[in-house]
Amino acid sequence: MYYKYKHLTIKDREDIETMLKEGLSFRKIALNLNADPTTISKEIKRNRMISDIGALGRIKNRCIHRTSCHIIDLCENKTMKE
Repeated sequence: MYYKYKHLTIKDREDIETMLKEGLSFRKIALNLNADPTTISKEIKRNRMISDIGALGRIKNRCIHRTSCHIIDLCENKTMKE
């Protein structure tokens, strides 16, 4: 049973970060914290950070389909970031 309206503590948030790094799903994290999986997903989405990791001198590609897409030069924003 999940506790409704339970606020997440700093410790809970640290545990979420640790479990995400371990590769656990939202559902498994929620079970460990006795919370609803939706609460966990909202917490993660609300506090996520966009990473601009990429090769030096190359355009950063944040597209979710970047590894499987075969269409070239479709995206509009092609400015080079340094």
